[in-house]
Amino acid sequence: MAGLPSNAPVRRLPRNRTKSTDLAGDSSNTAEELDRAVQKLQQEKKKGTFVLKLSYQAVGVIFGDLGTSPLYTFPNVFSSEPSPLDVLGAVSIIFWTITLITIVKYILIVMNFNDEGEGGIFAMYSLMCKRLGIGQYAHRIPTDVDKARGRKTNPLADKAAAAVRKSKRVQQALLLLAVLGTSMTIGDGVMTAAASVMSAMSGLQIPDPSLSNDVIVGISVAVLVVIFCLQRLGSSRIGFLYSPVLITWFLVNATIGVYNIVKWQPDIFKAVSPSYAVRYFQSGSRGAWLSLGGCVLCITGSEAMFADMGHFSHKSILIVALGLVYPSVLLIYFGEAAYLMHNTQDFAQSYFKAIPKPMYWPCFVIATAGALIGSQSLITSTFSIVRQAMSLNCFPPVKILHTGSKVEGQIYIPVVNWLLGLLTLACVLIFRSNTAIGNGFGVAVVAVMCITTLMASICMLLVWRLHPIIPFLFWLVFTFVEGIFLTSVLYKIPYGGWFPLALAAGFFFLACLWFWGMTKLLHHVNHMASQQAVDQMNSSEKAGDGELLRASGAVAARARGLAIYPTHPASGVPVGFLHLMRTMPVLHDATIFLTMCKVALPHMGETERFEVRQLKGRCVYEVTCLYGFRDTVTQDRAFLEAMLRKICEDARYRAMAAR
Repeated sequence: MAGLPSNAPVRRLPRNRTKSTDLAGDSSNTAEELDRAVQKLQQEKKKGTFVLKLSYQAVGVIFGDLGTSPLYTFPNVFSSEPSPLDVLGAVSIIFWTITLITIVKYILIVMNFNDEGEGGIFAMYSLMCKRLGIGQYAHRIPTDVDKARGRKTNPLADKAAAAVRKSKRVQQALLLLAVLGTSMTIGDGVMTAAASVMSAMSGLQIPDPSLSNDVIVGISVAVLVVIFCLQRLGSSRIGFLYSPVLITWFLVNATIGVYNIVKWQPDIFKAVSPSYAVRYFQSGSRGAWLSLGGCVLCITGSEAMFADMGHFSHKSILIVALGLVYPSVLLIYFGEAAYLMHNTQDFAQSYFKAIPKPMYWPCFVIATAGALIGSQSLITSTFSIVRQAMSLNCFPPVKILHTGSKVEGQIYIPVVNWLLGLLTLACVLIFRSNTAIGNGFGVAVVAVMCITTLMASICMLLVWRLHPIIPFLFWLVFTFVEGIFLTSVLYKIPYGGWFPLALAAGFFFLACLWFWGMTKLLHHVNHMASQQAVDQMNSSEKAGDGELLRASGAVAARARGLAIYPTHPASGVPVGFLHLMRTMPVLHDATIFLTMCKVALPHMGETERFEVRQLKGRCVYEVTCLYGFRDTVTQDRAFLEAMLRKICEDARYRAMAAR
C-alpha cells in the first residue's frame, strides 16, 4: 500500500462523520474526547510556564540573526573613514529603522496576521483565503469572524472583499505576490547563513592579520556543515542548546556597550533625534544614500522572526523582543557608535575594535558562537515556508519530521535542510569575502519587506475590514521608508545582489510550475469524480450495488477480496474506482475509500484512529484514518488488520441497532 502522504489534510477539531442517529453515540463520544484533548493542549500552551519556556527557546532560534547584526552593519555602512557627525547620523538611522520596522511593523502589527499560529507571507495569504472563501478554500463558507462576533465592519472593506471573491485575476495576483515574497525570503536565508558565519570567522584576522582569506573560507565551510548537521535535533532542542549562548551574547555586549558609552561619548543618545539622520543625508548626498544599503542590515532576521511564529508563539516572541533583544541591540549599536566617533579609522572592524583588550578573547568566543547561531532563524523559517507552500500546492511533497511534542509548527525537513546547506556553501565559495556577501545581502531583505507591507495592508482591508484609509496610510508610511532602502540597494545587483535574486527566481518558477500542474490535476480529478456520484450513492435508503454501479456508469461483476482506494475529503468518489468501473467493471467483496487526516494533537490512540461510515452500496465503506502530527503511520499488515477490526465493530453496532 502507498505510504503516508506528507501533505495530507489537517483536521483541527475532528467531527463525527456518521449520519445514522442509531450509531451516533459511539462516534460522537470519540469526537468529543478528541475535542477535549485538543482544547486541553491549547490550554497548556497558554500557561505562563509554557510561554516562558517558549520564550527561552525563541532566543536561540529566532533572534540570533537580528542580535548579531552589529558584527557586519557598520563595516557595510561606511566605505571610507567617516566623520563623527556621520557616525551620529548612521546610528540615528539604525535606531529608527529597528524601532519602526522590527518593533512597530513586525512585532506589534504584522504578527497579528497569522494563520492559526503560523507566520510568514504564505500564512497571510492562507488567512485571506479562509476569511474570503477563495483559492483552495473556495468550497468553504467564508469565515467572517468580525460579523460573527457582532463587530461592525466598514462597508467599503466589505465591497472590496466581495470584489476579490468575484475576480479570479485578483486572486491569482495575490497568490503570485505571496509566492514572490516567500521566494525572496528563501534567497535571503541563504545569504544570512553565509554572512553570519563569515563575519564571525573574520574576527580571527584581528589578532593575526597574516591569516589568509582562504583559511577563513575553509573554516567557514566546516562550521556551516556542522550547523546544518545540527538541524535534525529540531528547533526545540536547538533552542535549549543555543539560548544560553545568545543570552550571554546580549548581556555581555550590552554591558560593553554601556562601558563604551560612558568612556567615549556619554551623550550618544542624542542620536535618537531624527535631525541627525537628516543632517547626515544633507552633508553626504549620494554617499549617504548608498550607505543605507549597509544600514538595512541592522534589521536582517525580521522577516524570519515572523515566519518562525509556528515554532513558538506571538506572545513568547513579544516578551523576548521587548524585554531583552530590543534594549540590548540598541545598547550594542550606541556603544559601538560611541567608540567609532573617537576612533573613526577602525570603521572596517568597529565591533571587534570596540571590545576592551582584557575582554577580547572571551568576547571573541561569545561573538563567534553568537554569529554561528545567527543563521538559525532563517533556516527554521525556511522549513515553515516550505510546509506552508506544500499545503497550498506550491511545492512538491517532501518528508516532514515533527520535532516538538506540543507545538505542531516545530518541524524539520531533511531535503530542504541539505539543499539550503549546499546553496549556502556555494555562496561562501563564490563570494569568498564578508564584504562581497554583504553587497548581495540587502536586496532580498528589502524586497521581501516591501511585499510584506503590501500583504499586511491588504489583510487590514480584507481580514480586519478596516476603513481603506487606514491600510493605505500603513502602506504609504512603510513603503516610503522601505522604498528608500530599496533604491539604495539596487546598485548592488551587479556586485552580488544577483545571487539571492537568482535563488528567488528558481523557487518562484518551481512554485508556479507545481501550482499550475496541481491545478490541472485537481480540475481533472474533480471532473471525473464529481460530488454527484456520492449523492447518487446515498440518495436511496434501499440502494445497493446497483446504485453504486449506476454512479460509476457501469455494470460490474463481483470479485473476491478487498479493494482499498486512497481518496481526499473534497474529491468524492476516488478516480481510481471510477476508472476501474469504466474500463474493467469489477466490484470486490469489500470496497474501502480511505482518507488520511492529521489532527492537532501529538498522538492518536489506536482505539480512536479510525472513523467508519458505510455507504449505501453493500460492503462499501468510507474510512478516515486520524493521526497526530508526531505519529508515524505505516500502512502495513497491522494497519490493515486494525482498520478491518474497526469496520467489523461498526458492522456489529449496525446489526444491533437494526434489531
